[in-house]
Amino acid sequence: MPKPERDPSRLARAIRLGLEFRKSGRTDVEAFLREHEALRELLEPLVAGDWESEPLDAGAGTGGARPGQAAPGRTFGGYLLECELGRGGMGTVYLASQTALDRQLAVKVLTAPSLLVSERSLARFEREAKLLAALEHPGLVRVFDAGVQDGTPYFAMELVRGASLAELLAAVRRAGSFGSGTGTLRAALLGAAANRPATALVGIGEGAAAWRLPDDHVAAMETLVAEIAEALACAHDSGVVHRDVKPSNILVREDGRALLVDFGVARQEGAATLTATGDLAGTPTYMAPEQVRGGEADVRTDVWALGVTLYEALTLQLPFDGGTSAQIVQRLLHTEPADPRRHNPAVGTDLAAVTGRALAKDPAQRYQTAREFAAELRAVLAGQPVRARLPGPIERLGRWLRREPWRGTAVVLAAAAVVTVVVVDQVHAADLRAESGRRSATLAEVNRLTIGVRLDRAVEAARAFDWPGVDAIPAIEVWQRQHRDPLAAELPGMEALLERLRGEALPYGEAEVLADRSSHPEAVALQRLEAELAAIGDVPVDQRSADVAKRHERLLAEQPKLRARVEARRSWRFADVQRQFLHDEVLLVVTRLRDFLAPNGLAARVTRAAAWAVESQRRCIDEAAAIWQTAAVDVAADPRFAGLRLVPQRDLLPLAKDPRSGLWEFVHLASGRPGAELPKRRDDGSLAPEDGFGIVFVLLPGGAFAFGAQAEDANAPNFDPAAQRLEGPVQTVTLAPFFLGKFELTRSQWHRITNGEQVGTPTMVTPPGLAPVDAVAQRRAAAVLAAVRLELPTEAQWEYACRAGTSTPWHFGARSSAARFANFAGTSAPPGQPHDADVEDDGHRDLVAPGNFAPNAFGLHDMHGNAAEFTSDRIGHYVQLQQDGRGSGRAQFDEPRIAERGGSYQMRLVECRASARAMVRLTGPMPGGGLRAARRVEP
Repeated sequence: MPKPERDPSRLARAIRLGLEFRKSGRTDVEAFLREHEALRELLEPLVAGDWESEPLDAGAGTGGARPGQAAPGRTFGGYLLECELGRGGMGTVYLASQTALDRQLAVKVLTAPSLLVSERSLARFEREAKLLAALEHPGLVRVFDAGVQDGTPYFAMELVRGASLAELLAAVRRAGSFGSGTGTLRAALLGAAANRPATALVGIGEGAAAWRLPDDHVAAMETLVAEIAEALACAHDSGVVHRDVKPSNILVREDGRALLVDFGVARQEGAATLTATGDLAGTPTYMAPEQVRGGEADVRTDVWALGVTLYEALTLQLPFDGGTSAQIVQRLLHTEPADPRRHNPAVGTDLAAVTGRALAKDPAQRYQTAREFAAELRAVLAGQPVRARLPGPIERLGRWLRREPWRGTAVVLAAAAVVTVVVVDQVHAADLRAESGRRSATLAEVNRLTIGVRLDRAVEAARAFDWPGVDAIPAIEVWQRQHRDPLAAELPGMEALLERLRGEALPYGEAEVLADRSSHPEAVALQRLEAELAAIGDVPVDQRSADVAKRHERLLAEQPKLRARVEARRSWRFADVQRQFLHDEVLLVVTRLRDFLAPNGLAARVTRAAAWAVESQRRCIDEAAAIWQTAAVDVAADPRFAGLRLVPQRDLLPLAKDPRSGLWEFVHLASGRPGAELPKRRDDGSLAPEDGFGIVFVLLPGGAFAFGAQAEDANAPNFDPAAQRLEGPVQTVTLAPFFLGKFELTRSQWHRITNGEQVGTPTMVTPPGLAPVDAVAQRRAAAVLAAVRLELPTEAQWEYACRAGTSTPWHFGARSSAARFANFAGTSAPPGQPHDADVEDDGHRDLVAPGNFAPNAFGLHDMHGNAAEFTSDRIGHYVQLQQDGRGSGRAQFDEPRIAERGGSYQMRLVECRASARAMVRLTGPMPGGGLRAARRVEP
């Protein structure tokens, strides 16, 4: 169909009719369209033209240029716009140059006509930039910058050199055959790019990156869709539902790697919707049935859209096609797609089954996650068995009955009458009873698979009990009766069913034994262990050191356990495909049930959380009422807190005011060992931490302070000759009162709040549990704290706490005082490590236990040196910080990295300054990287 002209008057009339529908409060979209043929006539050319599907060379979106604003040849937001790469209904994407860093980017500008711009449009555009910036995956475009110029928002993204999957499929269609994959697709990529600006073609063709897709068209499409499924899984893990997955929003790089773009209509779980009631977000051809009916979109709607994309990529046909949107909707709701093998015989049975499961009209029958969909596609590519199965005649009949209940009832009644006559006439009653018994038994086995659905509901319901209070105890008891207890009662029966099914399995031959052992996740570990044992065995016993002898004993004790796990049977094969399917599904349900009911599983965690809620209420609130009253009166009288009304805080027990700082300190009981949570006090009133103590929090007053540092003006605030560009500009930030850990988090505290997780590297601290946490990932640290209602401090909170009212590079003032306050790389540093030779050495070359060095004016220890401390802010140039009471950073993200503060024992003093910033990854353990817990003051 030819592309429709953009007629504002036509669109205005469509919008007026749409508003009329919204005001009526109706949800029956199809009936409304039938009543208003004018609206159908207005919308069909827009839908068929698909204004949002124009090719883009970078993160996609929607938009048209606003005169006098962004245009080729102009500098916009600090970027030289070279040429237009693509445009849609709401935005335009330009090829742009960032001269400061000598690189090319794609800049997306909200340039819609004023008719289309609304607060929701602006909010969607801004949220798309934020969502992309927060997601980190090779299959998602990276956002480097965002801003507003002359009232027009924009954001800069990674420039992707290549073409959309829609363009590639169109080129394959023009070729008239699926071709050989490498040749046809590579030629399609070059052909699709032929109409792009010359500057966008650099790197495509001769000398470009090696083509990485398989030679076969079907395998190549499987690979692309599997990569997009994995990217979707990353987005879903962050609570983001894309809602508009389609070939035009999938870009294929010059090397054949796929990227998912255009999060313009995406929605984040828990966020307020930016789509009005009755709006359809997405493209009708790729919408799931529940979306068309006006239902809520979730991760399974993205799975459906990706299933439609896979079907089209494999067959060059749409599973539900039509000349108008109404025809598409009618076929989508009332017909099943043709088997993809009819359009492309190269599609195998397993791949057809995987495609069919992704296109199940009932969301409960689809893949429940994009990660599960990706795993099935990877299994097909690897020639491994998949869980999906093509529907048999009975299942197809059942689907038809659900779609056409009245016709189905009539047909079934007529068929039942005929069958009854034939059966009564030809089959003996005894045979009927035997057959009925067999069918009933099989039906009972299949019905037990609904336990998986019940388990999903139990997990979903348990989300409401994330670190609950005592007010949630009645609801938890109901959850235990309605979910946990019935599921626990089902486990023995499911385990017995699994054993019966395994009794029907084919013989476990030598080939299967070898395959199981070689593919076991711990097979390599066993090989290494046995190789080490053999190496130690070559050393005479009398020549082994004590450490080697001890390790030999430990390896000998571990070997049989590891060997038993590796040699345990892991696969069962069945002659009958239905029994294979039933076994695999029962195994999945049994595994999930065992995890759910395990000592550290969800059921146990909810039970422990309920018990702790009662204990916390008793110890921290009821029994501590008097000391809370004293603390509240003192805080209200302290002018630093500006009249803060402190109320009892869950899980915190007041200790006393620090005699030096005059600030109240509190202990977090849940992170302490029962009976040993309270740290002891020395004669001078300072705390003497021991292995079992809980996190000690200091209530900091907040207020306005000078944030950052500068090296230009010695008379201006926060002058620091060593200040770097990323440490400025200096600005005034106002913080609300907050709690911050007096000490860095210890390994014992981490072990307790994670229910047993061990972290860290060998240390000289005795006992090791008192050593600060190190070698963890920032994302894991944030998740662990969030699980107990704590968090990482922002950069502003950390620097405010570190400075403690000072404006010097170190809170202790002169470098000559450093040895009393900081564990840094002094003269005792390991040979060859950079160190400060002109400062008195602190006497340590490793991490130290909390409290070994003197505190700052707020009573906080080790703010400089020891373990470098994570913050919650991403690194970047400082811009105006959010006025949210926490000073949360709104940096122009040059990199998806996190700011780390304070330096470590491995760093020189200049790297341990109050304003010094280090850049670390979100994921992956960081040696020397630790954390200090923060907590908000509950009103």
